[in-house]
Amino acid sequence: MKELAQAVTQKAQASLGAAGFFFEQLDLSKKFSVDTITADSFSQLVTVPTQFPVIFVDGGNNTLIDSPNMHVAALKVALVKQTNDLRSPPKFSVETIEASVIITLEKINDKKKYVVDLKSNSTSVTFPLFAPIEMDDPIIASTEENRVMMTLCNHVRQMLEWHYAKEHIATVTSPTLLILDGSFSPRNEMQTNALLDLLELSARKQVLVVAVAKTTSLTTTGGYAIGPFLMSHSPHQGMWATQALAESTTSIPFTMHFAKLAGRAEHVVRIDISKHTGGIDLMRAIGVIAWLSQDASFPGYPYGLIKADDLARVSQEERDYQATRLMMSLDPLTQKQIRMLSASSSAHSVLDSLKF
Repeated sequence: MKELAQAVTQKAQASLGAAGFFFEQLDLSKKFSVDTITADSFSQLVTVPTQFPVIFVDGGNNTLIDSPNMHVAALKVALVKQTNDLRSPPKFSVETIEASVIITLEKINDKKKYVVDLKSNSTSVTFPLFAPIEMDDPIIASTEENRVMMTLCNHVRQMLEWHYAKEHIATVTSPTLLILDGSFSPRNEMQTNALLDLLELSARKQVLVVAVAKTTSLTTTGGYAIGPFLMSHSPHQGMWATQALAESTTSIPFTMHFAKLAGRAEHVVRIDISKHTGGIDLMRAIGVIAWLSQDASFPGYPYGLIKADDLARVSQEERDYQATRLMMSLDPLTQKQIRMLSASSSAHSVLDSLKF
């Protein structure tokens, strides 16, 4: 163990880069233009209170039935609206949409395709249309075979988040800040078109759209994890933000920033900001996000997203309840068929349940 600890210590120190060493860049595809990271890339950050309303959107999902050719999951999308009056505490209103999705692998015109079928108990809920997904879709092509169904479920949830965000901002009548969970990283043409529609509508409605990602696997060209690298090299104490370290060269117009949004924050978040800013200074916009990120429960992360995450999360207990309720609603023959379909994916869970 001593030798392991020494090796881990050496690797951890090397993973952060030498003190004062800059001139790294984000290691991104040709879909971005990148800037070299220097001391000038950082700006001291101050909180900027705002009286504009802020909308937060997040989603969650959990598997009810899993097999190689059929996947059933529970989905939630939460919208949290924060109304700000600087003379009193902010007020929150929430809206949660619940749905279920069935994804099946079917043969259509002699070609295998994934078919998405969304269900909701509410007649007032509308869904984006999902055409059958081809086997050569980038989402499928870039995913391990045993994770395709789960990845497609995440794709559906992402589409629902952007769909409901778009529906909501279509009704706004004053300048508004929309904060999405995650990033502006569409993975196929359908996601690209949905995100582009959202950003174009936001520009017409005076809505600034940003995406905040609490985790990122991005690295620099030298192999350093970007969050720890920036945290250890920032010349500023307390809160700080970077200028744009990358700019999209695709049809999705945005810049990529990183920030420590609270003095006590232990995380660096990624912030994607739509270039449809309406003339708003980017550091001022990030200062507003910092103002929203001072809650003691998770300093450095917007409280509205914490609330949206909690509302949208499909807990394991809720998943178990819904899965049991679904199975009890099926006739005996269908129950047997579902158990047969699921058996090829459940062997590990059987081993995990054994106690020796």
